[in-house]
Amino acid sequence: MNRPRRITAASCNFELNDDGDYPTWLAMHERLARLDVTFLCRRETFGYTPSGPGVRLFAESKRILKRAGELSPGKHATALYYDPEVSEHIDVWDTDWPSWLLQPTAMPLRVRGTRDVDLVAGSGHLHYNSPTQRKAQAENPPRLADRVDTYADDDGPLQRKLPVLVLGLGANSYVDRGQLGLGEQPLPRLTKINDAQHRAHRNYESVTAEQVMDCQPDRILLMAALADAARHSALLPAGPRNSQPSHPPWRRATPTGRPTGWSASTPPTGCHRPSCAPRSSA
Repeated sequence: MNRPRRITAASCNFELNDDGDYPTWLAMHERLARLDVTFLCRRETFGYTPSGPGVRLFAESKRILKRAGELSPGKHATALYYDPEVSEHIDVWDTDWPSWLLQPTAMPLRVRGTRDVDLVAGSGHLHYNSPTQRKAQAENPPRLADRVDTYADDDGPLQRKLPVLVLGLGANSYVDRGQLGLGEQPLPRLTKINDAQHRAHRNYESVTAEQVMDCQPDRILLMAALADAARHSALLPAGPRNSQPSHPPWRRATPTGRPTGWSASTPPTGCHRPSCAPRSSA
């Protein structure tokens, strides 16, 4: 009897792609390769291009990781890698969305060996310094969960919404205070942040003229049922490494619990590996 296949994912913000330091870049990619995940959501992939001078380094990253991959438009600052033995490429969506400095990467994929088991995966990076821009950008990822495709069925054409399996997102903000679990770190107090510029980047003024820590992306994504799979798994009573999928991997359909440099999904994915962020920007 074959064991059910498990889908794993990692989300990694490697700051500036190590900005030309090849030995460190190589060490990071060898480390990522050892994780052997099904999906790798990368951010700050500066220096990669789909053609021209950066194409060789991007190709080398795919060779080391033993994964296929796609880059975002614009600055090519995000990337999505996937295991071609598990899923096959269908398309890459146009994510050249207004107001995004670092556009996301998003694509539908088909589970290999199936006729119509399709899913959505992506990688994104919300605005670093503007809470206003972050809020506007956070309203875009739910579009990835709105995709409806038509499939052949015995009773005729059938329309079906595609599930978001994984979305690795650098949110540059905080978990909603009301969602914090027992033992989690509380939100920082604004007055305790010594870096004045960082204080400005991470808070906004409420309707009562109070400066509050920015949790707006978290609330928006939760409302859209885009749950933080890594955080949900970590907060399970038995812990992430002892948890087991309660349904076969391709039949899970119940949205889970919730984000901050996070891996989101609409159905829970059984992603039991911690997000990879050896060098992450705030």
